[in-house]
Amino acid sequence: MRISTSQIFTQGLDAILKQQSSAARTQIEVATGKRILTASDDPTGATKALNKRDMLAQTEQYELNIMSARNSIVLEESVLGNVSDVLQRVRELAVGANNGTLTDEERFVMAVELDERLNELLALANTRASNGEYIFSGFQARTRSFTPNSGSGFDYNGDEGQRHLRVSPSLQIPVTDSGAEIFRDIRTGNGTFTVSASALNMGSGVMDNGSVMDPTLWIPDTYSVTFITPNSYEVRDGGGGLVTSGTYVVNDTINFSGIEVRITGAPASGDSFSIEPSQNQDMFTTVSDLITALRIPVSDDADLAAVTQGVNRALINLDQVLNKVTGTRSEIGARLNVLDDQSNLNAGMSVQLQQSISDIEDVDLAEAVSRLNRQLLALEVAQQSFARIQNLSLFQFI
Repeated sequence: MRISTSQIFTQGLDAILKQQSSAARTQIEVATGKRILTASDDPTGATKALNKRDMLAQTEQYELNIMSARNSIVLEESVLGNVSDVLQRVRELAVGANNGTLTDEERFVMAVELDERLNELLALANTRASNGEYIFSGFQARTRSFTPNSGSGFDYNGDEGQRHLRVSPSLQIPVTDSGAEIFRDIRTGNGTFTVSASALNMGSGVMDNGSVMDPTLWIPDTYSVTFITPNSYEVRDGGGGLVTSGTYVVNDTINFSGIEVRITGAPASGDSFSIEPSQNQDMFTTVSDLITALRIPVSDDADLAAVTQGVNRALINLDQVLNKVTGTRSEIGARLNVLDDQSNLNAGMSVQLQQSISDIEDVDLAEAVSRLNRQLLALEVAQQSFARIQNLSLFQFI
């Protein structure tokens, strides 16, 4: 077999190039710390790493969503904290006003402050986020949440939508609450029924807010308690049918249809009180009704009874309002706890995914450095061998 000088030269050069290529590859692995430099290096590993990178990117987006959700929820909680403070002050004024020794001027002064408190509540209900959106308008975030109407009430201009943010593949968290739910749809009275006195009453009788003794006996209807004489009464339903009747004793209770009410003072003949199923009412109307009650001029016992009845009605409604705000704040606190827990889970998932990607892609530096040293040594040997082989040509001896 004849081996030409050209063939020996080519084989030696190929060996050097292969050693150089291998050494260069290993040098890149050592420099980058990566075993997979292109998808062709390990198609299966590259696919796995790509999938895990997608999962890591999603987890990082979820964490950004958690930050955004936390900012929105904290803003809402702060606003509702201020609402609660204002309502507490309104209730303090109502309790203070429920005093028969106050003069008209003193009640009017309280009414003036309540006007300011009402404006403050409206401003809080119309709070905007940093992006200019109204936080209590539901999906109608660019629409002012509440406005006074042409009458004596207040209009809600948003909707009942609740915006959510996804914070994990399987969890969405509410980041806003509808103003209708928090500020508008609040049960009046004790939650089952509400009482009121006729504006034509002439006596000093005042009916309390009552209580439900047996819910199974309660039949929702509009009932009237009318005093036939100062010492006798009858209760009729919405159709005029007689429900019960009796003799009035001061501070005694009247019981019918599973409920109980108490009347104090001295009702006059013809005085009447109404008992109606509870309805939804916004908190602004509750405060406005209190202001109206405090502005009633008192010239006799009947006027004082009207003020007392109005304040009592406002107090029970304020309690319902405060319960609604407190309940919403509790829900918000629970959401913040969920966000904290989910953030911890996302952090753990990110660490796990990064470790998995590292296990797939990262090179064993100790092994790679050792391999590089061997490859450089082999390259040096190949270069030296090639230099010697070059001198084996017969032309060197002619």
